[in-house]
Amino acid sequence: QNTRTRIEKHCVALDNSVKAYGPLANKDYSREDKLKILNLHNIETNSASNIAEDQNIWGRALEGDPINNLDSIGENVFQRVKKIEETPEEPEYISLTFKRGIPTQMDGKPFSLEKIVIKCSELGAKHGVGRIVIFEDTIPELGYKEKGIFESPASVIIYTAHRYIEGAVLSKSEREIKRNIEQQGSDIVYRGDWYGSNRIALSDFIEPMEEKVNGMVIMKLFKGHVLVSKAHVPGSILLKPGARKGAY
Repeated sequence: QNTRTRIEKHCVALDNSVKAYGPLANKDYSREDKLKILNLHNIETNSASNIAEDQNIWGRALEGDPINNLDSIGENVFQRVKKIEETPEEPEYISLTFKRGIPTQMDGKPFSLEKIVIKCSELGAKHGVGRIVIFEDTIPELGYKEKGIFESPASVIIYTAHRYIEGAVLSKSEREIKRNIEQQGSDIVYRGDWYGSNRIALSDFIEPMEEKVNGMVIMKLFKGHVLVSKAHVPGSILLKPGARKGAY
């Protein structure tokens, strides 16, 4: 339902003459009923599970009745990210280089953003990075919560490096403002308003801050953790050793 609502909003935003039709929307159908209808029209489905699944280069997102409870999650739902017991006994180090907020190199070699995401996903999954379990608020039109499970190693790795550089180059005020904007922006995008003027305005507002996010971060991947090991940040405002006058 979330995805359907977003697609409808995006289509109308791009072309207001478009009319969206959702024949199964707001119908009291069970998942089994919906699968039967889709199969009847030769639309391929994952009928072996009652768990809804979305996949892309960032990872997997899962929801559905079998996981929509307060109990711990069984290992069977995870397909990409290894459990800790199966991860390597030795850490692995990787580096990401950022230019104006965007990762442009990995381990010193230039790659497209897509390739960096794919490579980070593979390495992170190997080391147990990126298993995320949350209680998800649906869009206001629906008004309920669902338990969401995500396997997203690349987002954890890239965000860790990006935020580390931000910490070195942005002032306290800039970081506080940006955190508030990030929350507002994520809510806007979640509601399907990517093309809305409010999302565009927020993106424009933080662009000068992202211009400062340049540098290289080396991270250690080990047993489900991403730890910054070393960094080179040309625009860092960190006080240099010996620059402080006086003593404590």
